[in-house]
Amino acid sequence: MPVKVLIVDDNKIYRDAFKRNMMLHNFDVCEAEHGGEALEVLKAQKPDVLVTDLCMRTPTEGLDVIRQAKGIDPLLPIVMISAVGTFEEGAIATRLGASDVISKSNIEERLERMYESIVVAAREYESNRALLAEIEKSRQAEEPSERALAVKSIEDILTKRELHPYVQSEAYDALLNLQMPEIRLTAEQD
Repeated sequence: MPVKVLIVDDNKIYRDAFKRNMMLHNFDVCEAEHGGEALEVLKAQKPDVLVTDLCMRTPTEGLDVIRQAKGIDPLLPIVMISAVGTFEEGAIATRLGASDVISKSNIEERLERMYESIVVAAREYESNRALLAEIEKSRQAEEPSERALAVKSIEDILTKRELHPYVQSEAYDALLNLQMPEIRLTAEQD
């Protein structure tokens, strides 16, 4: 199944050219003209990766898109592309959760690498969503034997290298909740 990419850019000519190029590289592409539209498309079409411009209706609308998209889906890989962004805005985008920041001025040189990064990011996204589903399933464990298996499953997840911080946080939270009956019992016995 092709990777679904949401392109957010207020420049229709650029957006159309980028969309065509991505489709030639076997990506499934949806698009939005600005941040508000992007959030609607994000919720409706659930892309695997979001690529956003920085400067649209406001000079830093792309940063708002990143912030709001991460509020909807903390695992969503995001690439910010900008013709006018500064190093500081790139650093902010990274801090907000963008996995890559690319200047439009040298995008042709980085296009193939960006496509490879998008595919890798989409695979990681799929893997992280599967881990979250496993964590959520473990939260349903009620019987002691089920909880023991769920604890083992979450401990296995926590040993994975380079675990996404959101997945790690959810895993620790689930682990604590699963171990809470034993913690209470131990506390009552003391």
